[in-house]
Amino acid sequence: MTQKQMKGINIDENLFLSFRAMSSSLKIKELNENFICIICNGYLIRPVAITECLHYFCRSCIVKYLETTSEYKCPFCETLIHETNPWDMLREDKKLEYIIYKLVPGLAQNEKKRRKLFYSRKGMEDPDENDTDSNLNLCIQEAAGSTKNDKEEQKESEQPQDCQKQVFLDSSQIGLCLNYMEPEGKEKKDKSDSNFRRLEKPYLRTSSHITVAQLKKFLRKKLTCSSSLDIDIFCNGELMGRHHTLEFIYMTRWRYKEGVLTLDYRPKVELS
Repeated sequence: MTQKQMKGINIDENLFLSFRAMSSSLKIKELNENFICIICNGYLIRPVAITECLHYFCRSCIVKYLETTSEYKCPFCETLIHETNPWDMLREDKKLEYIIYKLVPGLAQNEKKRRKLFYSRKGMEDPDENDTDSNLNLCIQEAAGSTKNDKEEQKESEQPQDCQKQVFLDSSQIGLCLNYMEPEGKEKKDKSDSNFRRLEKPYLRTSSHITVAQLKKFLRKKLTCSSSLDIDIFCNGELMGRHHTLEFIYMTRWRYKEGVLTLDYRPKVELS
Protein backbone atom coordinates (compact mmCIF):
# COMPACT_ATOMS: atom_id res chain seq x y z
CA MET A 1 0.00 0.00 0.00
CA THR A 2 1.55 3.31 -1.08
CA GLN A 3 1.29 6.65 0.64
CA LYS A 4 -0.87 7.82 -2.24
CA GLN A 5 -3.26 5.00 -1.48
CA MET A 6 -3.64 6.38 2.03
CA LYS A 7 -5.84 9.11 0.51
CA GLY A 8 -8.15 10.59 3.09
CA ILE A 9 -5.99 9.97 6.16
CA ASN A 10 -4.50 12.94 8.00
CA ILE A 11 -1.34 11.11 8.96
CA ASP A 12 2.31 12.13 8.99
CA GLU A 13 5.09 10.14 7.32
CA ASN A 14 6.44 8.52 10.49
CA LEU A 15 3.02 7.30 11.58
CA PHE A 16 2.35 6.04 8.06
CA LEU A 17 5.56 4.01 8.05
CA SER A 18 4.77 2.61 11.51
CA PHE A 19 1.27 1.62 10.35
CA ARG A 20 2.71 -0.04 7.24
CA ALA A 21 5.24 -2.03 9.26
CA MET A 22 2.64 -2.98 11.87
CA SER A 23 0.13 -4.24 9.28
CA SER A 24 2.74 -6.55 7.76
CA SER A 25 3.98 -8.05 11.04
CA LEU A 26 0.82 -8.37 13.16
CA LYS A 27 -2.09 -10.74 12.78
CA ILE A 28 -5.54 -9.18 12.74
CA LYS A 29 -6.65 -11.35 15.69
CA GLU A 30 -4.09 -9.54 17.85
CA LEU A 31 -5.89 -6.26 17.19
CA ASN A 32 -9.46 -7.55 17.27
CA GLU A 33 -10.25 -6.23 20.74
CA ASN A 34 -9.67 -2.69 19.47
CA PHE A 35 -11.99 -3.13 16.48
CA ILE A 36 -14.94 -5.01 18.01
CA CYS A 37 -18.28 -3.45 18.99
CA ILE A 38 -19.36 -4.86 22.37
CA ILE A 39 -23.03 -4.52 21.45
CA CYS A 40 -23.05 -6.69 18.31
CA ASN A 41 -19.66 -8.44 18.81
CA GLY A 42 -18.78 -7.68 15.19
CA TYR A 43 -16.22 -5.40 13.58
CA LEU A 44 -16.96 -1.71 14.02
CA ILE A 45 -19.00 -0.38 11.08
CA ARG A 46 -19.07 3.40 10.88
CA PRO A 47 -17.48 3.62 14.34
CA VAL A 48 -18.54 6.44 16.63
CA ALA A 49 -17.05 7.41 19.98
CA ILE A 50 -18.89 8.63 23.06
CA THR A 51 -17.12 11.90 23.86
CA GLU A 52 -17.50 11.46 27.62
CA CYS A 53 -15.61 8.14 27.89
CA LEU A 54 -14.19 7.56 24.37
CA HIS A 55 -15.63 4.05 24.02
CA TYR A 56 -16.39 3.02 20.42
CA PHE A 57 -19.48 1.35 18.94
CA CYS A 58 -21.04 0.80 15.52
CA ARG A 59 -23.16 3.84 14.73
CA SER A 60 -26.33 1.79 14.18
CA CYS A 61 -25.72 -0.22 17.37
CA ILE A 62 -25.34 2.74 19.71
CA VAL A 63 -28.27 4.62 18.13
CA LYS A 64 -30.60 1.62 18.59
CA TYR A 65 -29.33 1.19 22.15
CA LEU A 66 -30.03 4.82 23.06
CA GLU A 67 -33.50 4.63 21.51
CA THR A 68 -34.47 1.70 23.73
CA THR A 69 -32.78 2.51 27.05
CA SER A 70 -34.27 4.66 29.79
CA GLU A 71 -30.89 5.90 31.03
CA TYR A 72 -28.45 7.48 28.60
CA LYS A 73 -25.32 5.72 29.84
CA CYS A 74 -22.42 4.09 28.05
CA PRO A 75 -23.23 0.36 27.66
CA PHE A 76 -19.61 -0.51 28.51
CA CYS A 77 -18.69 1.67 31.52
CA GLU A 78 -22.09 3.20 32.42
CA THR A 79 -20.75 6.76 32.22
CA LEU A 80 -23.60 9.25 31.81
CA ILE A 81 -23.53 10.41 28.18
CA HIS A 82 -26.00 13.29 28.47
CA GLU A 83 -29.09 13.95 30.53
CA THR A 84 -31.44 14.67 27.62
CA ASN A 85 -29.70 14.55 24.23
CA PRO A 86 -26.99 11.84 24.07
CA TRP A 87 -26.82 11.88 20.25
CA ASP A 88 -24.92 15.18 20.36
CA MET A 89 -22.19 13.38 22.33
CA LEU A 90 -21.43 10.87 19.55
CA ARG A 91 -18.52 11.55 17.19
CA GLU A 92 -17.83 9.58 14.01
CA ASP A 93 -14.22 8.46 13.50
CA LYS A 94 -13.40 8.31 9.77
CA LYS A 95 -9.75 7.43 10.34
CA LEU A 96 -10.54 4.38 12.45
CA GLU A 97 -13.12 3.29 9.88
CA TYR A 98 -10.51 3.48 7.10
CA ILE A 99 -7.95 1.48 9.12
CA ILE A 100 -10.49 -1.27 9.92
CA TYR A 101 -11.52 -1.61 6.28
CA LYS A 102 -7.86 -1.83 5.23
CA LEU A 103 -6.83 -4.37 7.88
CA VAL A 104 -9.79 -6.77 7.76
CA PRO A 105 -9.83 -8.70 4.45
CA GLY A 106 -13.16 -8.62 2.63
CA LEU A 107 -14.94 -6.47 5.23
CA ALA A 108 -15.52 -3.52 2.89
CA GLN A 109 -16.86 -5.78 0.11
CA ASN A 110 -19.18 -7.64 2.50
CA GLU A 111 -20.48 -4.40 3.98
CA LYS A 112 -21.13 -3.07 0.47
CA LYS A 113 -23.24 -6.16 -0.31
CA ARG A 114 -25.18 -5.86 2.98
CA ARG A 115 -25.94 -2.19 2.32
CA LYS A 116 -27.08 -2.93 -1.23
CA LEU A 117 -29.40 -5.74 -0.02
CA PHE A 118 -30.79 -3.59 2.80
CA TYR A 119 -31.70 -0.65 0.58
CA SER A 120 -33.01 -2.85 -2.27
CA ARG A 121 -35.49 -4.50 0.12
CA LYS A 122 -36.79 -1.05 0.99
CA GLY A 123 -36.92 -0.01 -2.66
CA MET A 124 -34.32 2.69 -2.06
CA GLU A 125 -30.94 3.55 -3.50
CA ASP A 126 -27.87 3.48 -1.25
CA PRO A 127 -27.12 7.18 -0.54
CA ASP A 128 -23.39 6.40 -0.49
CA GLU A 129 -23.39 4.42 -3.72
CA ASN A 130 -21.90 7.22 -5.81
CA ASP A 131 -19.82 8.82 -3.08
CA THR A 132 -16.28 8.09 -4.29
CA ASP A 133 -14.77 9.78 -1.23
CA SER A 134 -16.41 7.47 1.31
CA ASN A 135 -14.04 5.07 3.06
CA LEU A 136 -16.14 2.09 1.97
CA ASN A 137 -15.95 2.86 -1.76
CA LEU A 138 -12.37 4.09 -1.46
CA CYS A 139 -11.12 0.82 0.03
CA ILE A 140 -13.03 -1.28 -2.52
CA GLN A 141 -11.56 0.74 -5.39
CA GLU A 142 -8.05 0.42 -3.98
CA ALA A 143 -8.44 -3.35 -3.52
CA ALA A 144 -9.65 -3.73 -7.10
CA GLY A 145 -7.19 -1.36 -8.73
CA SER A 146 -4.02 -2.05 -6.79
CA THR A 147 -1.77 -3.36 -9.59
CA LYS A 148 1.47 -1.49 -8.94
CA ASN A 149 4.61 -3.53 -8.50
CA ASP A 150 7.20 -3.03 -5.77
CA LYS A 151 9.49 -0.92 -7.98
CA GLU A 152 6.71 1.52 -8.84
CA GLU A 153 5.74 1.82 -5.16
CA GLN A 154 9.35 2.47 -4.17
CA LYS A 155 9.75 5.10 -6.91
CA GLU A 156 6.61 6.90 -5.77
CA SER A 157 7.64 6.79 -2.10
CA GLU A 158 10.96 8.44 -3.00
CA GLN A 159 9.24 11.50 -4.44
CA PRO A 160 9.62 14.75 -2.42
CA GLN A 161 6.88 15.23 0.13
CA ASP A 162 5.77 18.51 -1.42
CA CYS A 163 5.06 16.62 -4.69
CA GLN A 164 2.74 14.14 -2.99
CA LYS A 165 -0.80 15.44 -2.89
CA GLN A 166 -2.57 14.89 0.43
CA VAL A 167 -6.33 14.85 0.77
CA PHE A 168 -7.93 14.84 4.20
CA LEU A 169 -11.28 13.19 4.88
CA ASP A 170 -11.48 14.62 8.38
CA SER A 171 -10.09 18.14 8.59
CA SER A 172 -11.96 19.02 11.79
CA GLN A 173 -8.81 20.11 13.60
CA ILE A 174 -8.45 23.22 15.70
CA GLY A 175 -5.54 25.01 17.34
CA LEU A 176 -5.85 26.48 20.80
CA CYS A 177 -3.85 27.99 23.63
CA LEU A 178 -4.50 27.03 27.27
CA ASN A 179 -3.67 30.06 29.37
CA TYR A 180 -3.25 29.89 33.15
CA MET A 181 -5.49 32.43 34.90
CA GLU A 182 -3.65 34.01 37.82
CA PRO A 183 -5.65 34.07 41.11
CA GLU A 184 -7.02 37.48 42.02
CA GLY A 185 -5.92 39.24 45.20
CA LYS A 186 -3.42 37.91 47.69
CA GLU A 187 -5.52 35.06 49.00
CA LYS A 188 -3.53 31.99 49.98
CA LYS A 189 -4.08 29.13 47.59
CA ASP A 190 -5.47 25.83 48.84
CA LYS A 191 -3.05 22.90 49.06
CA SER A 192 -5.00 21.06 46.38
CA ASP A 193 -4.16 23.91 44.00
CA SER A 194 -0.40 23.76 44.60
CA ASN A 195 0.22 22.05 41.26
CA PHE A 196 -1.62 24.67 39.28
CA ARG A 197 0.78 26.51 37.00
CA ARG A 198 1.36 27.51 33.42
CA LEU A 199 1.77 24.66 30.96
CA GLU A 200 5.24 24.31 29.47
CA LYS A 201 3.59 23.75 26.08
CA PRO A 202 0.27 25.62 26.16
CA TYR A 203 -0.41 25.36 22.42
CA LEU A 204 -2.37 22.34 21.20
CA ARG A 205 -3.83 21.07 17.96
CA THR A 206 -6.66 18.62 18.38
CA SER A 207 -10.11 17.61 17.19
CA SER A 208 -12.73 20.35 17.22
CA HIS A 209 -15.13 17.78 18.74
CA ILE A 210 -13.22 17.66 22.02
CA THR A 211 -15.39 18.79 24.95
CA VAL A 212 -14.55 21.00 27.91
CA ALA A 213 -14.86 17.93 30.17
CA GLN A 214 -12.10 16.22 28.19
CA LEU A 215 -9.92 19.34 28.36
CA LYS A 216 -10.29 19.26 32.15
CA LYS A 217 -9.09 15.64 32.23
CA PHE A 218 -6.13 16.62 30.04
CA LEU A 219 -5.18 19.50 32.37
CA ARG A 220 -5.44 17.35 35.50
CA LYS A 221 -3.11 14.80 33.92
CA LYS A 222 -0.60 17.40 32.71
CA LEU A 223 -0.59 19.25 36.04
CA THR A 224 -0.62 16.00 38.07
CA CYS A 225 -3.64 17.17 40.03
CA SER A 226 -6.10 15.04 41.94
CA SER A 227 -8.86 13.54 39.79
CA SER A 228 -11.39 15.00 42.23
CA LEU A 229 -10.19 18.57 41.67
CA ASP A 230 -12.51 20.50 39.36
CA ILE A 231 -11.30 23.14 36.94
CA ASP A 232 -12.98 26.23 35.50
CA ILE A 233 -12.35 26.97 31.83
CA PHE A 234 -13.18 30.39 30.35
CA CYS A 235 -13.41 31.93 26.91
CA ASN A 236 -13.48 35.72 26.74
CA GLY A 237 -14.19 35.74 30.47
CA GLU A 238 -17.26 33.49 30.19
CA LEU A 239 -17.37 30.17 32.04
CA MET A 240 -17.72 27.23 29.63
CA GLY A 241 -20.03 24.26 30.27
CA ARG A 242 -18.60 20.74 30.43
CA HIS A 243 -20.49 19.60 27.31
CA HIS A 244 -19.36 22.50 25.12
CA THR A 245 -17.14 21.39 22.23
CA LEU A 246 -14.21 23.42 20.90
CA GLU A 247 -16.12 23.84 17.63
CA PHE A 248 -19.11 25.30 19.50
CA ILE A 249 -16.88 27.62 21.55
CA TYR A 250 -15.00 28.80 18.47
CA MET A 251 -18.19 29.65 16.58
CA THR A 252 -20.30 31.11 19.42
CA ARG A 253 -17.81 32.57 21.92
CA TRP A 254 -14.60 33.21 19.98
CA ARG A 255 -16.63 34.22 16.91
CA TYR A 256 -13.84 33.63 14.39
CA LYS A 257 -11.54 36.25 15.91
CA GLU A 258 -8.02 36.52 14.53
CA GLY A 259 -5.36 34.46 16.25
CA VAL A 260 -5.47 31.12 18.02
CA LEU A 261 -8.47 30.21 20.16
CA THR A 262 -7.42 31.03 23.74
CA LEU A 263 -9.02 29.39 26.77
CA ASP A 264 -8.21 30.36 30.36
CA TYR A 265 -8.14 27.82 33.17
CA ARG A 266 -8.00 27.96 36.96
CA PRO A 267 -9.08 25.83 39.96
CA LYS A 268 -12.83 25.85 40.37
CA VAL A 269 -14.07 28.67 42.57
CA GLU A 270 -17.12 27.90 44.68
CA LEU A 271 -19.41 30.90 44.91
CA SER A 272 -20.91 31.51 48.33
